[in-house]
Amino acid sequence: MESAPKRLLAIAAAILIIVSLIVANISTPMTIHAQNEQTAPTYQPGQVLVKFKNSQAMQHRLTGQTGEPLSVLRTDKAIALTTLQVSAGQEQATLTFLRKQPGVAYATLNWILTADTPPIKPPTADLESFSNKLAAMAQPGNILSLVSNLRMTTIQGLAPRENKFPSGTAIVDAAFDYDVSADGEPLRLNVIYDPVQPSTVLTVTNVYTGVGSGRERVTVGATFPNRPEFPVGQYQTVLMDTPDHGQTWKPITSTTWNIITHPNEDYYDGFQWNLNNLGERSGTPGVDIDAPEAWDYTTGSRDIVIAIVDSGIDLTHPDLVSKLWRNPREVPGNGLDDDHNGFVDDVYGYDFSGRGSPKVQDLTFGSGTMAAGIMAAATNNSKGIAGVSWGARLMAVKVLDEDWRTSIESMVQGITYAVNQGAKIIYIGFNAVQTQLDPEDLQPLRDAVDYAHTQGALVIAPAGDCWNGCPGSNVYPAAFDPVLAVAGTDKYDRVTAFSNPAPHVAVSAPAIDFYTTWWFGPGNPSGSTWARIHNEAARTSWAAAHVAGVASLVWSMNPNLPPDEVKRIIQASADKVHADEIGYSDGGRGRNDYYGYGRVNTYKAVLLTPHFLTLDRSEVRFLTDTADKLCYQVQNLGSSGYSWRAVRADGAHWLTLSGPYGNTPSMLDVCADPSQIPDHEAAFGTYTDSITITSALPIHVNNPFKLSVTLIYTSAVQRTFLPMLITKP
Repeated sequence: MESAPKRLLAIAAAILIIVSLIVANISTPMTIHAQNEQTAPTYQPGQVLVKFKNSQAMQHRLTGQTGEPLSVLRTDKAIALTTLQVSAGQEQATLTFLRKQPGVAYATLNWILTADTPPIKPPTADLESFSNKLAAMAQPGNILSLVSNLRMTTIQGLAPRENKFPSGTAIVDAAFDYDVSADGEPLRLNVIYDPVQPSTVLTVTNVYTGVGSGRERVTVGATFPNRPEFPVGQYQTVLMDTPDHGQTWKPITSTTWNIITHPNEDYYDGFQWNLNNLGERSGTPGVDIDAPEAWDYTTGSRDIVIAIVDSGIDLTHPDLVSKLWRNPREVPGNGLDDDHNGFVDDVYGYDFSGRGSPKVQDLTFGSGTMAAGIMAAATNNSKGIAGVSWGARLMAVKVLDEDWRTSIESMVQGITYAVNQGAKIIYIGFNAVQTQLDPEDLQPLRDAVDYAHTQGALVIAPAGDCWNGCPGSNVYPAAFDPVLAVAGTDKYDRVTAFSNPAPHVAVSAPAIDFYTTWWFGPGNPSGSTWARIHNEAARTSWAAAHVAGVASLVWSMNPNLPPDEVKRIIQASADKVHADEIGYSDGGRGRNDYYGYGRVNTYKAVLLTPHFLTLDRSEVRFLTDTADKLCYQVQNLGSSGYSWRAVRADGAHWLTLSGPYGNTPSMLDVCADPSQIPDHEAAFGTYTDSITITSALPIHVNNPFKLSVTLIYTSAVQRTFLPMLITKP
């Protein structure tokens, strides 16, 4: 029989073996968790990533431990990262060898990474039905809150949803909360421009109230034939009651706001509280990113390109097809690399998920398509939803495969490709690694982010999702210094339960329970084209998508800003929500790990941006031999007609202006009318004058802007022979 000491020694030896196995497992580099992670490889077999310190020629002088030359698969020239092909099973040995070489800056395996959120579950049914439920009406004295806005259909040149109000109509939306237990009295809704010198604009009577509590929404329209538009400025909505049954009216409550631009999307009102929250679907009125207020000044420039580094984009989606970036130097479908950038047929972007294909269609998971709609869906097209930016174009950079995986090399390639193709905003829709990876393993991804930053692009990523409790730890790429990381909030301005509170959180934005674009494919059996982001589809990725749209509006106002300044503006303009419950550093001016610097406010961000007048020309020339009026349309490519003013010089009666008007791009009609020249029938000659253009915003640059206008008024005979004179040798 075995002695007790021997049995104890055997048990101790077994414990040591188990402990050593645990330690060995802990010390092994890991990727983020995923289902069936145990059977998946942790790195790409037969590949090692290396960056040489001096010259790429050094790779030809290095040999592996087997004595065979290392084979180069490809090199990313942007960050000088080389992918080496090594013998299967020799990855770790080659890595150890390379890290000892003095000419190697760093080396790592091509780690396989998994996104930090599970694949999105599609909606079980198509669009939810929604109607404005006018609540039982309330006693005037028990009105609890009021939120309102005003829009003018003439400004946009179109009629709102269902053509309810014709062009030339002022429309007021007002929503108010009530709590009463007795019969109500009539209410009157007044909308007043300029509270200093009030003048009633709209009045509606007999808005009755009753017993109960809830929220009521009132939409009022009135035609003003002598008022083509309302000027930008402060307005008031005033709720009034009449205690003596119509003899006198007394104010109950009021709210002050600015005129806003209102899109005509079917599912904007009520469905997109994230952009404009009137409290129609519960939530707190005013808890939104103030997008329509910002749209008064810019709806976004087409010159701003957002790269979506994610699962691809549904290229056939009716709300996205017109918003896709298109490579101008690539001929689709010819199998050639027409622009010699190393990628064949990259018309709308490229697939770096492992297949090496231009097919960036998003059919399986939908995260790229959903983010695309939030940041830049086609807007004012009478369908679907509104995007934060109406103008920004979307580049599809697919890095996630059907198993929700990518690799370090794929992410590096996707980021550097987007930057080299001109993207100003690099949206990375997921976090792919945790701190278990060695810092040297993350260096290629860090280099790619730094490269984007040095090339003038802003990298935006979600703060991270944690569904089983948030550790508050750093996740990557969100925690890299140049990245603007975004936490998630709901319609009450609460941080969502899945949002990772961490030191890298810069700002916060809506992440749940609003409508966006959904992809069409086998991963979405419901076939929904637009649907609500339900609880199982919520994530901080959608918060980051909002901020990508906001950044595009800031850059539209001033395309010359460096990315750090765009980031600073977004942070400085954020609303300090729930400051009483969760304090902010620096005496309330700083940040915390939940909201960052606060929930983004698009309107404040636009107003804080130094306005740069991006006109498409600095000179207009007319040539005519008749007294007929000639007109040319000058465009402001970055901002709306509200944002700038144009004045002609005194005495230039032949020169007339109309505008500025319209969204982005906005227009100014410049007209030359020879009939206004004294004795015009004989007053042939050259007339020159200028238009002074200034910004209407408090913070601006390149003001005033001088637009030169020349009229060459000549006789028919002179004009006939002028081409001959110009072309004569």
